[in-house]
Amino acid sequence: MQDGQGKYDEALDKCKEVYEKRKKILGPNHIDTLDALNAWHNLALKFAEQGKYDKALGKLKECLKEREKILKPNHPSILETKRTIDKVCRARDNGADIKIINSKLLLAAQEGQLEDVNKLLSKDVEINAQTFVKGITPLHLAAFIGYVDVVNALLNRGADVNLKDFEGWTPLHRAAGNSQLDVVNALLNKGADVNLKDLEGYTPLHLAAKEGQLEVVNKLLSKDVEINAQTADKGITPLHLAAYIGYVDVVNALLNKDANVNLKDFEGGTPLHDAAQNGHLDVVNALLNRGADTNLKDLEGCTPLHCTARNSHLDVVNALLNRGADVNVKNITGRTPLQYAAWNGHLDVVNALLNRGADANLENFDVANALLKKRCCC
Repeated sequence: MQDGQGKYDEALDKCKEVYEKRKKILGPNHIDTLDALNAWHNLALKFAEQGKYDKALGKLKECLKEREKILKPNHPSILETKRTIDKVCRARDNGADIKIINSKLLLAAQEGQLEDVNKLLSKDVEINAQTFVKGITPLHLAAFIGYVDVVNALLNRGADVNLKDFEGWTPLHRAAGNSQLDVVNALLNKGADVNLKDLEGYTPLHLAAKEGQLEVVNKLLSKDVEINAQTADKGITPLHLAAYIGYVDVVNALLNKDANVNLKDFEGGTPLHDAAQNGHLDVVNALLNRGADTNLKDLEGCTPLHCTARNSHLDVVNALLNRGADVNVKNITGRTPLQYAAWNGHLDVVNALLNRGADANLENFDVANALLKKRCCC
């Protein structure tokens, strides 16, 4: 019977084989190829957990070499592998057993066992020790679950309030995204930075807005927060997120603190585009009441009226038209809101647009014209 190491050897060899095949067939930058490389990295860590430090280092360095062939020097995956190699080196040099190092403190923090946490903190323990796979500390765990007494105990013994895990999340990210208001207060009282971003550019405010956590949002807004911070990938702000999902109370809280109502994401979309697309009438009205421009276009030339007409949100269509939305505006392909409504079979929206002066002369849209004819016969 194979021992644990033998299984990992076999799994790693198979993983490398899959990686090479995918790289050849799909290309080095294909997501499936990169997934295989990530699996390689994670399997290499298993040797470190067994105390096989030199073997783990060899496998990790091979993985790093492959990543450096494909990715840019400052790519998060490369930085992650370098960070992991450094940790394994330190563990080897210090004679540490990665499998058990600080595991008791992590477990006690995760389970909210304050007495056990205090006992462990009285010993020679590395309070900011991070797990090897995700980089999570005891403070991250306690903050996420909401054990405020444990959080305070860790903070009072010097836990790094702004230490990021390997996703770039601080304990404040963890608490804010999970509606742990008491923990948020405790972290802020110890100097947590409200504007730190994760690897994708999300701040704690992004996460709280995304989850509709009004109390947490208001607490963060009471600090010197970058209210219009944009994510790295799509340029989304907290207001975009709240508008998209439909959290009108969060939208109003952000607007009351002067969030930019017309700020575009990297695809040219505004919060009004997001709210209109999903039919959130209360959010649409809140944005309009604070100066949202009904006729701003995204990169495809679509206005909020295009977005809501194709999704059959009649009440939002009327709200936008009542606030000056151009009924005959065309996107970069020359399509109007009427064409989208007709093409998707939304007869009630077609009627509303026609009643507000939409041009019914549609060219090269057989389905749309057929629906218009049907409307005229009704």
